[in-house]
This record gives sequence, C-alpha cells and structure tokens, in this order.
Amino acid sequence: MSKTLIISDLHSNIVALEEVWKKENDVDLVVCAGDVVDYGPYPCECIDWLIDKKALVVSGNHDREVVEAYRNPIEDEQITWCFSNARQMRPQDIDYLDALPMSLKVSVDNIEIGVSHAFHKYDIIRSVEDFENFSKKLFGEVLNHLVFGHTHKRGIYHLDEHLLWLNPGSVSYRRADENRKGAHYIVHDAKGYHLKHVDYPTDGLIKELEKLNLLKDQAAVAERWWRS
Repeated sequence: MSKTLIISDLHSNIVALEEVWKKENDVDLVVCAGDVVDYGPYPCECIDWLIDKKALVVSGNHDREVVEAYRNPIEDEQITWCFSNARQMRPQDIDYLDALPMSLKVSVDNIEIGVSHAFHKYDIIRSVEDFENFSKKLFGEVLNHLVFGHTHKRGIYHLDEHLLWLNPGSVSYRRADENRKGAHYIVHDAKGYHLKHVDYPTDGLIKELEKLNLLKDQAAVAERWWRS
C-alpha cells in the first residue's frame, strides 16, 4: 500500500511546504490541487519543489492570473501579489504553469481519484447528483473520489458509502473560521484519508514581505496570518 500526500493552495509559500515535507517525506506520490503561486514571496521555489517531487498538479485560478500578469506587465511601483510574483517568474516557470491541466485522474492503489482546483466558485458538493454530474463533466465518468481546493476549507465529505470528495485546505492560508494555524493537507495510506497539519515559522516570510512594495491591502492579506 502506497502513501500519497495531497496538498493545495500553496500560494508561493515554500517555508510551509518544506515543513510539510519534513513530516511527510516518506510518501510515494504528491498530488496538488492548484494555486501554486500568488499571495506569497516564493513562487519559483514552489514550482521547483513540485518538479523535484514529480508532483501531479492541476492549474488553479491564481496560477493562470500570474501567467497573464507576466505576459501583460505594468510599470507601477506599488503592485499586487500577482504582479510581484510575475516579476520573479523565469520563462521555464511560465511554461510549467501554462502546461498544467485543468483536471486529471490519479490512480492510487487501484482507486481512481479525480483532481481539479474548484467545484463551482466557492461552492461545495452537497448532493450525489451534483457529484456525479461534476465528475462526468470533467472526467467522462463517475469517479468515487474527487479532490479539489480553492476554498481553503479542509474536509472529507461522504455523500454515501462510496462517493466522497476531499479538500486538503491550504498549505499557506487557513480560513478565517479555522482556528488551527499552520499548513493543512491530507495524507492517504493503508488506513484511508487523514486530515493533517503542521506549524511553520513565519519570521522569514515576514522579512520577505517587508521587502516587497505591495499595495497596503495586498500586504495585509499575508500579515493577518503571518503576524498573528
């Protein structure tokens, strides 16, 4: 039986990602449900990490937005996270993000898992009918297990005995109603799926944040989590 690490919404936070890896470096497979970049200071490092781990990754909305910002740069001094990340991008990083699929099927111990970044905006799947229609639309068939991120709200949701969908939460930014700090993720092993988390240091992230000439509201997004 293999062990799989399921992550999402890294948001250019290599510090958190490396803390997860310290705890879970015995996994056989890494799966990422998108939003590799944006809203953090280390986009290239996160991309390099995923490539090094041969991770299976889908595209998130922030990944596509950073690619667009790279191709349409602005000259403003104070900028958003998106343009800050875009200015760090190497050509190979853009190629990597551009090539990410919108969805993919992953086989884990003979279980076919469908992976995409989001269900519908910030909605969750509440019914078997929605689950089956969504799976058929993306994968051409009803898969028993689906994974997506985007909401930063972690959970494992059973709709009946066989159908379940999972959200690992965010490696970088927890939801406002989530009081457990740190990086959130899921591990699948012989005993099933497990919601997990690990704390990560924020001092280095704050120092990098202070170097960036971000718009005030953009910096505040990170400060809310990293200074708390």
